[in-house]
Amino acid sequence: MIREQISSDQQTLVFVSTKYHVEFLNVLFREEGIEPSVCYRDMDQDARKIHISRFRARKTMLLIVTDVAARGIDIPLLDNVVNFDSLHKPKLFVHRGGRAARASRTGTAFSLVTSEDMPFLLDLHLFLSRPIRAAPTEEEVLQDMDGVMSEIDQAVANGKLFMGIFH
Repeated sequence: MIREQISSDQQTLVFVSTKYHVEFLNVLFREEGIEPSVCYRDMDQDARKIHISRFRARKTMLLIVTDVAARGIDIPLLDNVVNFDSLHKPKLFVHRGGRAARASRTGTAFSLVTSEDMPFLLDLHLFLSRPIRAAPTEEEVLQDMDGVMSEIDQAVANGKLFMGIFH
């Protein structure tokens, strides 16, 4: 998704639930030749500052964080937010997604959910008063990415994985 859906000149903030997820994704991205910055609560304060400074200076285009670590981080020109883990609280989605598209700019929030997370996705759409539309083909997703769910590479996860894109 990072390679195919997000332009390399866009900054992306990836939210995960634990520091172990941060480190796991850090390793995966590095193995793919993508150097991310990382931030979580238990990190050394100096290391956190270095990683966030590198991201702000656009030396890295990807910042992987936990919600706790993300508090107080201000990235005014953020292009994308990726919710790697399921969102069990709709307000959390709005809070995370609101970090993109500030200052009259557009931005995109991506959410990765498994089939077990579908009730939470339904709750989110009800909270946002937005309908869920299934997109059977990739062309339809590319034509209108607003509130569309599409199946992506199943190799990414053991179960079915859906990507919701919201503008």
